[in-house]
Amino acid sequence: MRSDRPNAPHAASRRRHARAAAAQLERANAAYTILKLSFGALVVAAFLAASIALADPADPREDAASRAVIEDQLDAFARDAWEEAFAFAGPNIQALFQTPERFGAMVRGGYAMVWRPRSVDFLGAEQVEGGLAQRLRIIDQSGVAHQLRYFLQQVDGAWRIEGVTIEAEPALAA
Repeated sequence: MRSDRPNAPHAASRRRHARAAAAQLERANAAYTILKLSFGALVVAAFLAASIALADPADPREDAASRAVIEDQLDAFARDAWEEAFAFAGPNIQALFQTPERFGAMVRGGYAMVWRPRSVDFLGAEQVEGGLAQRLRIIDQSGVAHQLRYFLQQVDGAWRIEGVTIEAEPALAA
C-alpha cells in the first residue's frame, strides 16, 4: 500500500542538510570577505616592507613611544574594543577597512596571534623611510611563535600603525 505522505524522517534529514549547507555558505562568504580585506592589508604592508632598505636603530624615545602604541592596541584587542583599536591604525589602514568592525574581522581572521597573544616580546625598532618598523615575537594561544614587523608613521605628532607583516614561519615555542 502506497502512502501519499512524504517520508518524514527523510524530509527532516533534507532540511538539516539544507540548513548545514546554508551555514557553510555563510561561513564561506565571511571567510572570502576576510580574505579580501586581509589581501588589502597585505598589499599595504608589502609596500611598507619595501621601504626597508638600510634600516637604522630607532631613537630610544621613538622606540618607547611606538611600543606604547602597539601595546595599547593589543590591550584594546584583548578587550574586543574595536573602535579603540581602530583609532591606533594609520590613515591608510583606516581607509582600507573603513569601519572598526571590518578591521576587527580582519584581525580575528588573519592575525589571531595579535588578537589573543599568550606573550609578546619587543625585539627593537628601526628607522625606515616614512617612519619606524617595530619587530615583535608573539606566542599565540596554541604556543606557536610568530615574528612580526609593525610599520608605524607619525600622524599629527602621534605614532599610528600602518601595517603588519609576518616575518618568519611560525615555530612551536619552548
